[in-house]
Amino acid sequence: ANIHWRPQVDFFVYKSYDDVFALEDFAQIEEVLTEKIGFKLIDTRAALKHDRSALKVETGSFSNLTALEIADMRRNGAVPSSESLYTEETIAKVRSNYAKDIDLYTRLTGRDVSFPS
Repeated sequence: ANIHWRPQVDFFVYKSYDDVFALEDFAQIEEVLTEKIGFKLIDTRAALKHDRSALKVETGSFSNLTALEIADMRRNGAVPSSESLYTEETIAKVRSNYAKDIDLYTRLTGRDVSFPS
C-alpha cells in the first residue's frame, strides 16, 4: 500500500526514456536536467537532514533496531550502515521481491548490485 515500497519497475509506463538516473549520481542528474531543459535542481538533503553526510556510519549488526532506536543514533551523530540492517532472511526477501528492480538498475546503470551471501 505504501508507494515507497512498491517496485520501481511498476512506474515505467513507456518502452523507452530519454534518461533514467540513479540517485547516487545526483551531480550528473543536476547537470543533465540543467543542460537539457534548464531545470535548476536544488539538493535539500543536507538542509533537511535527510542524508548521512554529517553522521558516523556504524558497522555491525543492527537488524533488530527499532525506528526509534535508529532515530536516537542519528540524534547522537551516528547511523547504522545500510548493510548492517539486513539479515540473510531479509536479503533473500529483497532479492525475491525486487528482482526486477535489481535487474533494471543493473541494466540501466551498468552497476552490479551485490548482496552478501
